[in-house]
Amino acid sequence: MHPTYLLIYFAAVNAVAFALFGFDKKRARAGGWRVSENTLLMAALIGGWPGAKFGQRTFRHKTVKQPFVRALNFVPVVWFCLAAISIMTTAPFASQTAGKERHTPRYFSSAFN
Repeated sequence: MHPTYLLIYFAAVNAVAFALFGFDKKRARAGGWRVSENTLLMAALIGGWPGAKFGQRTFRHKTVKQPFVRALNFVPVVWFCLAAISIMTTAPFASQTAGKERHTPRYFSSAFN
């Protein structure tokens, strides 16, 4: 994936996570329909954790409810574990192929040489 698309994705998902916290705080004060905690956590999990934490602190929203606070603070731990698993599962493959020349299979050699 192109780095520009990743940057746009993370900027958008963080803006949405921040806005969700603001919207939910506004609705909580007005006594109206609320954004579910699962939605707020999912926005953080898919890359919007910095925006969610910034929204939580900016709007002083969902700061007292400890199960939610713990779940939101656990998101970077999940990211770290997924990154570690990804690195550990791809590292052996990378080390096995490092330094080896790529070759064209015999059945393609006449077509490409």
